Amino acid sequence: MTFKNFDRSDRFNFAGLVLGVIAAIFFYFGSATMPWSIQTWNGNSPAEVAFQNERGNMASIGFILLALNFAFQAGALIHKRNEERG
Repeated sequence: MTFKNFDRSDRFNFAGLVLGVIAAIFFYFGSATMPWSIQTWNGNSPAEVAFQNERGNMASIGFILLALNFAFQAGALIHKRNEERG
């Protein structure tokens, strides 16, 4: 079976799966702990702030991709039900 043989709901499901996997990767990197080598007592060094910003950006991108994943999966389900009804 090739990708050309998939109907629209299968393509939505596949796109949702891919987005879900990419979102999981972004969540993994977004949840990384700060290395001891850049930690300071006050927590406001430029390296720490940059690391926290990057970690926050990764988590935000993960949430956006997860929302897109949900939208594609819901679209696939709605499309499949509409096809079954006629």
